[in-house]
Amino acid sequence: MKNDPWICGISASPHNGAVCLLKGAEIFVAIQEERLSRRKRDGIRGAHPSLSLSYCLEYAGIKPSELSLVVCCVTNRAKNPVQDVKLNPILETKLHNIPTLYIPHHLGHAVSAFATSGFRESAILIVDGIGSPVEDLTKEECDVCKWPVEDGYETVSLYGASESSFTPLEKHLVANGAWIRAHGIGMPLFGSLGGMYSAVASQIFGDVFGAGKVMGLAPYGRPEIPTHDFFDIVDGRFVFHDTVPKRFQHAEHWPLRQKEYENLAASTQAALEEGLLYLVQHLHELCPSPNLCYAGGVALNSVINEIFVRDSAFKHLYFMPAAEDSGTAIGAAYYGLWELTGKNSARKLIHDAVGRNYSPGEISKAIEKMPGVQQLDSTDPISAAVDLLCEGKIIGWFQGRSELGPRALGQRSILCDPRRPDGKAVLNMRVKHREAFRPFAPVILLEEAKNWFELDGQSPESPFMLRVCKFRQDRKQEVPAVVHVDDTGRFQTLTKEANGQLYELVKKFYEKTGIPIVLNTSFNVMGEPIVETPEDALLTFLSTGLDYCFLEGQIVKKRKAILFELNETAWPQRINELVSSSLKAALIAKTKDGDGQGSLGPTHPLQDYTGTFEHPTHGTLTIEVEDGNLKGTFAGGLIIFRRYSAWSSPLQHYCHDIFEVVAQPFKGYQVLFIPDVKGNMDCVAFLVKKEFSRDIIFIRTSKTETDRNSIEKFTGTYEDSDRLMNVSLSEGNKLIAIVPGQSELELAQRNGTEFNLKNIPGYNIAFEIDASGICRGLTVTQPNGIFKLNKR
Repeated sequence: MKNDPWICGISASPHNGAVCLLKGAEIFVAIQEERLSRRKRDGIRGAHPSLSLSYCLEYAGIKPSELSLVVCCVTNRAKNPVQDVKLNPILETKLHNIPTLYIPHHLGHAVSAFATSGFRESAILIVDGIGSPVEDLTKEECDVCKWPVEDGYETVSLYGASESSFTPLEKHLVANGAWIRAHGIGMPLFGSLGGMYSAVASQIFGDVFGAGKVMGLAPYGRPEIPTHDFFDIVDGRFVFHDTVPKRFQHAEHWPLRQKEYENLAASTQAALEEGLLYLVQHLHELCPSPNLCYAGGVALNSVINEIFVRDSAFKHLYFMPAAEDSGTAIGAAYYGLWELTGKNSARKLIHDAVGRNYSPGEISKAIEKMPGVQQLDSTDPISAAVDLLCEGKIIGWFQGRSELGPRALGQRSILCDPRRPDGKAVLNMRVKHREAFRPFAPVILLEEAKNWFELDGQSPESPFMLRVCKFRQDRKQEVPAVVHVDDTGRFQTLTKEANGQLYELVKKFYEKTGIPIVLNTSFNVMGEPIVETPEDALLTFLSTGLDYCFLEGQIVKKRKAILFELNETAWPQRINELVSSSLKAALIAKTKDGDGQGSLGPTHPLQDYTGTFEHPTHGTLTIEVEDGNLKGTFAGGLIIFRRYSAWSSPLQHYCHDIFEVVAQPFKGYQVLFIPDVKGNMDCVAFLVKKEFSRDIIFIRTSKTETDRNSIEKFTGTYEDSDRLMNVSLSEGNKLIAIVPGQSELELAQRNGTEFNLKNIPGYNIAFEIDASGICRGLTVTQPNGIFKLNKR
């Protein structure tokens, strides 16, 4: 056996798939698939390549052959060929003689919690929607399935753990995997506690994964539906009923039926509390340890976690930050380590920061590729951030290694002054684009928590934002942006050791304002994963109402002007305007067409649509004519196509300037060509389906290298009575345009004398060449007008 072996753990789940690499007993790196694919709750299959595997191996700087063991934790059946990790083309375990193991889903949760708790022994509670089938459980686990059912799947598991050994104590199953089951219009039926919450989320919000919304809505209502309408506990077994689903046989979602749904949410929360309190008390009877580890998707219910802290018989509680399925990647890796070594180092996870670092150079390159941002100079970024917060600005905060779990804990966060009375409304409406009732979290210095929250003698520690406490009555009015309707806050406590720069920021904010709290929410918009890369952060920054973005000490703001246009309507708002207006024109054309099958044909000759189009982070789209039709080839770093290094498809005309992708895997997706004010088709929108929340815009670029001699004649100073522009050559033979007061803008050549602004739609510069080949002037065509400038 190698010293400090490398162990790979895989959460092979259809939702929240993840990969973890251990080096010895240390979590070297771990990442959720969704952070890389940009598909919310994206899954992983053991037999398939994944972005997470490549990311972790690359960051560790190792080859698959250097792995000592691969352990896969599977949701659903492990024997399904799609989960056969020996077929994974990245790992090639057979070729490299790497041993592989499989562990059941709840055991993966249990190991993940215990291994990161720092406890030497503990009771463990796992509660989620559904886990592994009985056929994949260990013999010891099968022996504690007290109520066997046909084709049973685990839903609740109770364990005792000591050092590196686990003792299954009790396991609850759902028959036929029916943790949630549609039965026509209305609320689904449910067969587990996690399924109950998901069914209610489906009814209220049309989303089975909207449990967090239900928890946020619950304090607005009254628990008018009794627990026994949801379930009864009969001889220790949960017996779920159809009473509540039968009350909601319709498909009307929020914001309809608001009061009824507020009460439904409150009733569901009360029923869940009752069921979980029974389980935690029963677990203590079976395993009277002073310690409790808790994981599974239901463990993200912070309100109930606080009840455990105050009312359970356990003295020391540990809530796994990656409590949902991504955490089982950590559990799989530690299970493998203990199989190899038999030793548990009992390392306590003090901060959920297990992604990779991004260097200042990588961040600078990302900023350079984003034409809509402008970098600011600062010798003290933390003080600058505090000053901006005090001015009422909302900032993106990108620092250190990303979180694995679903909470933003100060590495990928959006920050705001908690004193703003309108803070919650502004963030929900202008930045996050989500329901107005949803609360925001306070991050607070650990040493000040007792002065702001009603802790009633309990420990103030809440490093992973998994507890909810009431604010003290004499303080809540000072921080209205982070106080929920029931006077509570889902708080995160900060220490210098664990939280570094975020701790320093909050401390300086405290010194300046007397408030040791800052509002923290995840750096994303509703429906998207939390950002992972600097490029992700900048794209989200540009497409939301954020005012500034801090990336490892580098500060950017949005450009105030582009060439001769103020930026209030230019970038990035113009993107949405361009797509909206072009779609409207296409809809009108389709209506006039009658049959809607595009018989009128494209509005331009096919050759006008051809060329190479680029996105700053998603790669390139090449359009060409082949056999009388358009063909699109996607290549490079396209985020939603990262599983496909390059792929092509014919593009069939749909209507107006819209074409449809013909070939799988993106058959039916649409490509919209957007003309500028001159009629040039220099902007293409890839209209993604509902699982992606943002259309992707490509801008025309040159496919060939620019010859320095051919463009040097364009350099110089151009002016009219009111405007001035300087055009120069960069070392890379790129033309650069500079308007006083603005930073450099790169020009992308579209033909011999015409250039567009790189990655910014709607701006064209045409140079005027006289008969002797001398450049005499230029014409700028942009969204707010046409401007002619003469060369000095």
